[in-house]
Amino acid sequence: MEKNGNQLVNTYIKIRNPLMLRPNSVNHECNPDDFEFKSQQKKYDLLKASLEPYNIVLTKVYATRWASADNHGKLNRYSFVVESDSPIVWHKYEAESYCSSQNYIYLGKRKMLLNKWLNGTQEFRNQIINEMINNQ
Repeated sequence: MEKNGNQLVNTYIKIRNPLMLRPNSVNHECNPDDFEFKSQQKKYDLLKASLEPYNIVLTKVYATRWASADNHGKLNRYSFVVESDSPIVWHKYEAESYCSSQNYIYLGKRKMLLNKWLNGTQEFRNQIINEMINNQ
């Protein structure tokens, strides 16, 4: 993905760059294996494993952590974008209020809930990847 102002852009999508979301935050730009996903670690591990049969590697994370207004300075909220060496992007966004987060995977032009991908069968994933490849 390329940085374009306050967005991260690839051929198919534009996502607001998490590094530009909050003025008083802790930002990270690194290899996903070096990032602390905290409550999303299991999802990262499952996503990484689900992409291995297709030789797709998660290559970079852009992330920000900040303190919500009600948490007295503790860095308890975060948003991130994880890119891959293909047109697959994982976007986790948390808002100030609890239960208002988003957790999507973009597969080329297709956007789906991350859990739908992770809970899908191998046949389902094969179909999605084949569609993504054929639509490039």
